[in-house]
Amino acid sequence: MSAAANLTEEERLWLSENSANLRVGLAEVKPYMVTVADDGQLEGLVIDYLDAIGQSLGVEWNYHLADSYGEMIRQAKNGDYGVVGFVTKTPARAEFLDFTEPFTFIENRIFVRQSSSADTGLQDLSGKKMALTAGSALDEHVSRYYSDIQLVGTKTSREAFGLLASGEVDAVGATVSSAYLNVFEAGLHNIRMAGHAGLDYAVAIGSSKEYPMLASIMSKGLASLSPEGREAINQRWVRPEQPDQISKATVTQLLWIGGILIFLVGLVAMTVWNRSLKREIAQRQEAEGRLTYLAYHDEISRVFNRQGFLRELDQAVVRQAEQHKHYAVIVFGLDHFRAKNDLLGQMVGNNILFRVAERIQSQLPDYAICARINGDEFAVLIQPAGLQELDHLIPRVLDNIAMPMLVTDGTVVLVSASAGFCLVTARNDRSEKALEQAEIAMKQAKRSCRGHYLRYSAGMSEQAAEEQEWKDQLKLAMHRNQQQLYLVYQPQIDLKSKSVVGFEALLRWQHPEKGMVSPAIFVPMAERHGLIGELGLWVLNEACRQARAWLDEGISFDRIAVNVSVRQFMSAGFADEVVETLKLQSLPPDMLELEITESLFIAEFDKARATLEKLSRVGVRFSIDDFGTGFSSLMYLKQLPVEKLKLAQEFVLDLQQDVSSYQIVRAATQLGHSLGMTVIAEGVETAEIQQTLVELDCDQIQGYFYSRPLPPEEVCPQLMAQLGEQARQRDSVATGVAADVAE
Repeated sequence: MSAAANLTEEERLWLSENSANLRVGLAEVKPYMVTVADDGQLEGLVIDYLDAIGQSLGVEWNYHLADSYGEMIRQAKNGDYGVVGFVTKTPARAEFLDFTEPFTFIENRIFVRQSSSADTGLQDLSGKKMALTAGSALDEHVSRYYSDIQLVGTKTSREAFGLLASGEVDAVGATVSSAYLNVFEAGLHNIRMAGHAGLDYAVAIGSSKEYPMLASIMSKGLASLSPEGREAINQRWVRPEQPDQISKATVTQLLWIGGILIFLVGLVAMTVWNRSLKREIAQRQEAEGRLTYLAYHDEISRVFNRQGFLRELDQAVVRQAEQHKHYAVIVFGLDHFRAKNDLLGQMVGNNILFRVAERIQSQLPDYAICARINGDEFAVLIQPAGLQELDHLIPRVLDNIAMPMLVTDGTVVLVSASAGFCLVTARNDRSEKALEQAEIAMKQAKRSCRGHYLRYSAGMSEQAAEEQEWKDQLKLAMHRNQQQLYLVYQPQIDLKSKSVVGFEALLRWQHPEKGMVSPAIFVPMAERHGLIGELGLWVLNEACRQARAWLDEGISFDRIAVNVSVRQFMSAGFADEVVETLKLQSLPPDMLELEITESLFIAEFDKARATLEKLSRVGVRFSIDDFGTGFSSLMYLKQLPVEKLKLAQEFVLDLQQDVSSYQIVRAATQLGHSLGMTVIAEGVETAEIQQTLVELDCDQIQGYFYSRPLPPEEVCPQLMAQLGEQARQRDSVATGVAADVAE
């Protein structure tokens, strides 16, 4: 099956010294890649390949089974494995793994409900929800190239198909083999196969980049397998013969042997068939019952899902019409749950959702209905209901949710929620209208007073409609960014050299009807609606492109500064996007400065530091924007590769009138210098402010005193020289003003 691998002497020596400590990462992927047999042993196509390679290399592998495929990839990235048993090469994985040639290929398809359109491709899922196995290559592919698809990561394919069957997602991307196992064998008749998923798996063996020699060893081990040996493995797992098929020739021969024997065999077969039929009917009924349960219940929280809740809501409307009983719909939305889910992992996140559902139900009357209607949102239906009852019930539920929670891995977490409710006293035209109104009230509560609740009012719908209109307008502007969205650049002046050392890129939106829209309006909106990643990436790319163009024109400056939101910075793959953008625009990394805020370090310091350090190693520089408005610990600051502090504009503007602002600017400047950082002040508008900053030993400034933000075509060598001359002249003016004040 396999010959000894043709290793060099150096490779043999390395393998003999390190093979005992190498861990091989695996994850159970049914039906045939890796499975756990009844006796607890691992088996499958991947195991056969690895065992054969181990035989050719003369080693016995130390297999380690992760909880899920996504967890296997995460642990491989952390360096926990020397070898990853089966993995498809992607740009992100190529940063920490080397790959052999593929040893098998698996087709991915899109699966939808029967009611969906006939042909469904990834391009048809824009704005829709798609469930994928978290951490899979398909997950990475869709998130990278189809950012407008709302991805729902699941631990297994079975969980993904359960979400599809119950209507919580619009599509599932999965291999055909896993779909057969999880859908067809489970009797989920409302699901069908649609278009291609855009990426098929070229399955290879990965090896950690921490062991460069291991890549060559694994490739040679795989190459040592004979074609016959590979075919035997494939025949066993990919194309197994069906042992229960009955040969037609044998049947014909038996017919000639004798009618009586056939009659007896037929009688026995009829009995067996009858029993088998009963068993099949029972299994089918069980599958259909399971399907019905999945259609109306949430498997994670064990309460109703959105479909089941709407069914109960329909019945509440009927009871209201017949019995004149008022009813109320309450929606609870967890605060910052996505951040907790990313930080603690999906398994812990699912456990939190289950515990929250328990806590909500524990405070409800027996006749109330609870459902999980969205990722981190729960709805409650109460009938009959009164305002006084709700004002007592909702705070009690919120307080119960907020109690410390011990989750599965032994971690204690704190979860809070906001709520909105709608009390229905007159018949609604649509039963789901009450749910929509409660959701609007909950979102308003999240924006205005997290951890509390609000009752729905008509004005909220108007506000929500206006918010939706702004969101649609912003999305349209992003697709037409050359017409509406553009960047301007404000020069940054060095107070010692009296020269322009850089530019800050500032985003502007010129709406064709509403005129100039303030960034204070549309940037938070982009954050709320998940558009900030796409918008921020466009700004980064455009700023780097412009910086490269200025360099080609002979304009000399140190760096271009780009603001980065917390959500964009903490998103998966942000560091890779920055590096790719710099390569695409051919801009030296040390000419890019990313401006981040102090709030970045309050929630997930370790994750933020890892991203900072990764980009800092490449050469990217960092500054802390609006310094003084947050609550950063000095312990945090000294651990971070940050080179610059930017003083908040509100303190700089009040420097002459407010003693507190003066003291804050002075203390921040001294702190920055003590940590070896450059200090820059923004919002400098007068000679008096500049002179005070000079006296406080501030290094750099920007503001209208020197220049407004400029369109890129106005930046030229002549302008750079002119701004430098102005800096020297205005420094003299500011010194004169200070002397006059002193006299």
